[in-house]
Amino acid sequence: MSASFTCNRCGTFGCDACAFSPLAALLVCRACAAGGLAEPIPWERRKELGFIRAFWETTKLLYRAPTAFFRTPLTESGAMGPISYGLVAYTLGQLVWNFVMLIGLAMTSGVTGIALDEGQLGGMMAGYFICVLAIVIPVTLTQAPIQGLIALLGGGGLSHLTLRMMKSANTPFEGTLRAVSYANGPYLLYAVPCVGPFIGWGFMIVLEVIALKEAHRIGTDRAAVAVLGYRFLLLGLLVGAYALLAGAAYLLPTTMR
Repeated sequence: MSASFTCNRCGTFGCDACAFSPLAALLVCRACAAGGLAEPIPWERRKELGFIRAFWETTKLLYRAPTAFFRTPLTESGAMGPISYGLVAYTLGQLVWNFVMLIGLAMTSGVTGIALDEGQLGGMMAGYFICVLAIVIPVTLTQAPIQGLIALLGGGGLSHLTLRMMKSANTPFEGTLRAVSYANGPYLLYAVPCVGPFIGWGFMIVLEVIALKEAHRIGTDRAAVAVLGYRFLLLGLLVGAYALLAGAAYLLPTTMR
């Protein structure tokens, strides 16, 4: 079979059967894609697979084989596809967390009321939390995508800036944004009662490190600095601001005497 394309990674010629990506601008041979998934990322084939199946299959692969996942070549142009996955994962995570928390509070109120022989009060509190849930769900559906987009753009931008400062940004900002967007998958773990946010956030940090490592082809240490550096800086600034406020609140009565 005659050659029909040139691989964008290694520069070798290949036939149609050797192409991993269907897009002319993103053509990669299967040899260069060997370290990734056997097939393109399901979310980037959502028109073929369907929205729900593509989301579910992508999330499973992201959890089970993160290194291979982030080594998989692009099969769609732009960052809007990965961003949409990240926003869906973030929104679903917020929804399930609010649902689990408020349902848990409603059940606890009811059981506590029965145990204290205050069944009416317990029922009223349980009803209150159910009503709050009915309000929270539409509010979350409205606000979560906006909050998620701000977090993706802000976090991705700061990570990419850190990599540029370390002279380790080996791919455009679009590549960084794609990486951190897919790393939002663990937000679904917020469904785990009590410890879900801790597990989900911790796993997300791990995935971001792997994602930036593979996207920019750098060491784990530099990827970790890009992921954690700005977060520690912001935390330090926040703690410092609270310390200044506390100090001012303590000294102000003294100076007014």
